[in-house]
Amino acid sequence: MASIKISKDIQQGKIVVTFSYDPKFVAIVKSIEGHRWHPDKKYWSFPHSGDILKKILSLFKGENVDLDSALQVSFNQAVDKRVPNQAQITDAVNKELKLRGYSPKTQKAYLHHIERYIRHFTKDPKEVDEKHIRDYMLHLIDKGKVSRAYHDQAVSAIKFLYDRVLNMPKTVGSLPRPRKERKLPIVLSREDVIRIFESVNNIKHKAILMLAYSAGLRVSEVVKLRVQDIDTKRNMIFIEYWCQFIVTPYIAGD
Repeated sequence: MASIKISKDIQQGKIVVTFSYDPKFVAIVKSIEGHRWHPDKKYWSFPHSGDILKKILSLFKGENVDLDSALQVSFNQAVDKRVPNQAQITDAVNKELKLRGYSPKTQKAYLHHIERYIRHFTKDPKEVDEKHIRDYMLHLIDKGKVSRAYHDQAVSAIKFLYDRVLNMPKTVGSLPRPRKERKLPIVLSREDVIRIFESVNNIKHKAILMLAYSAGLRVSEVVKLRVQDIDTKRNMIFIEYWCQFIVTPYIAGD
């Protein structure tokens, strides 16, 4: 069985993972936040934190793992830290999310952020003030190198915790959100669009592409279209979306 060596780079303060090339192991490390490949030294590195070490060990469970003794001690100490009322808080958050009709995807994301936030301080969230919360957000930005979308979702989750569950809205009243990234859209030229259409030989696939492009439809909207949704007399397409109907005009023959 291949061996996975997990050690610590003392100078860089990072967790180092080394193993002989295996596509399965590569896929695992790429799923872990903060991963970085060092081609010169032939190893993967991660920010040094108890959460990341715990995730690495969890994902490589059942494999032949050689864990550095110093990391083993720090990991055991982190595991021993118990957050007061963590189970009760996350249970209360989960119930409140369901009662307010949040989607399963949002419920999962919020619980992830709140659990990570609670573990960071290892104490009751009611004992944390706004300064500590701001420091935590800076930790995500500077150490975690998270995206703006992840940062914004973390703010939403923490605000939900204090506003809706702990009834302490003043604690996060002035917690700022990241500015939205302004990216210029990638616009295909007329020639590019024509080349795409001409490269497709299957008439059904070409019709799907032309319909999606000319009417500005999502793939999910195109695949759910029925014959009765197309009004050829008025050149209209009816799109069912979130139990509402959106009428989209199209030009026959485009």
